[in-house]
Amino acid sequence: MLKRGIDIKKYEGNITIEMSLIFPIIIVIIATMIMCSFYLSDLVSIRAVLYKYDIYGKGTDEIKNEIYNEICSSVIVAKPRDVVVGNGEEECEIIAKIGYSQGFFNISRDDVIKVKKYQLDNHKFIIKEKVVADTIIRIKEK
Repeated sequence: MLKRGIDIKKYEGNITIEMSLIFPIIIVIIATMIMCSFYLSDLVSIRAVLYKYDIYGKGTDEIKNEIYNEICSSVIVAKPRDVVVGNGEEECEIIAKIGYSQGFFNISRDDVIKVKKYQLDNHKFIIKEKVVADTIIRIKEK
């Protein structure tokens, strides 16, 4: 059958074959983008968990287990690897190590999230700040 000089029987199955090759690729790309957006959401929720904990006055191992358990319950696709809590005199640092791997495109990523808090109620810290402020005032007066 000829229609405007094109043989229709010759091209009947082309679109089916082309879509059966292209459509799965499009679906995989969209699924990968969705998984990456879930991972970004996990990064934000982990950072929120780390900021939530005010660890002064608690033992390091005790708070480490609490943080790790809460991170495990709040993530969607990320895999928590480790939580490190460092408690100093004037500051405290919480480090969360997480990872993500997506098998089809062989995408993998490891991230380290650090949150540093300063103890404002620490007497030594307040004294140091007062000394610095007094020194600046004396320099300005001269």
